[in-house]
Amino acid sequence: MQTARDLIDAGADAIVGHHPHVIQKIDYYKHKPIFYSLGNFVFDQLQPETRSGIVVGFDIGPTGLQPTVKPYFIDEGAPVSSVTEDELTMKKVMDASGNVEFRKGQDGWAIVEKSKTADQLKVDDRKVFTSQKITDNYFKGLVSLEGLNYSRGYRISIISDDKSLSNELHVPYPIYRFETGDVNRDGKTDILLGVIKSTHFDLNEKRRLFVLRIDSGRLRPLWLGSRVCQELIDFNPIGHGGSTSIITLEQAFNKSFCNGLYEWDDFGLSLVKYEKEGLSYDLAHDYFSTQRPQK
Repeated sequence: MQTARDLIDAGADAIVGHHPHVIQKIDYYKHKPIFYSLGNFVFDQLQPETRSGIVVGFDIGPTGLQPTVKPYFIDEGAPVSSVTEDELTMKKVMDASGNVEFRKGQDGWAIVEKSKTADQLKVDDRKVFTSQKITDNYFKGLVSLEGLNYSRGYRISIISDDKSLSNELHVPYPIYRFETGDVNRDGKTDILLGVIKSTHFDLNEKRRLFVLRIDSGRLRPLWLGSRVCQELIDFNPIGHGGSTSIITLEQAFNKSFCNGLYEWDDFGLSLVKYEKEGLSYDLAHDYFSTQRPQK
């Protein structure tokens, strides 16, 4: 164990071990994956614990290496696939591993580090949000967010004051914040949703930011880039005179906290500067809380 950690301290992005003839645990250290032993592959040992193994592969994404494992069973010295045996193999791996989540896909099991803030990210899918009033030159009416009882997520809906325009959209994710503001500064009020979801490149469910627009009485996506520079904890629209910026509370890669200022830059939100950096959570949250939301 210490050797694997020493190698990561020295700069390794992942450790894949092999020798003991049996599957051993998968672990994360400093957000880097460690596979202590993959088990056997082509071998003629007949003991039950030596007749299974896993293959590990890596995809390179913007957030680093994304490992995937495939289980197999050894029959007459060669690896073969068997639904029943593969399930038993994965159970061995899961039981042995600690701070790892396993997510089954078509090409194997994706491996991700368990988020240490997962409990903080849980949101009631029926949380009540106050409806927002919009009164710009393009739409005058209410935008509402309602948790669904029959399926996961929320229904976001708009209705004009004269009832001539209405539209709704299903958002199939937990939501932690619901705000409005003219983010892209085109004179139209946008809808800002804090959603909790994974992405194709980041399988951890994290807090993210969506921006929707009202176009001819219909709800349409304006920005689903969702990410800010570091891990998003919370956000607020701020500004005056119809000009909206975004202030964030983020957790930095070194686990300290910071407050970022973002503005629209042609294709999405772009970091202007970090107002505060290297803070404890309490200090960063205090600064975030003192920024006056635009209303």
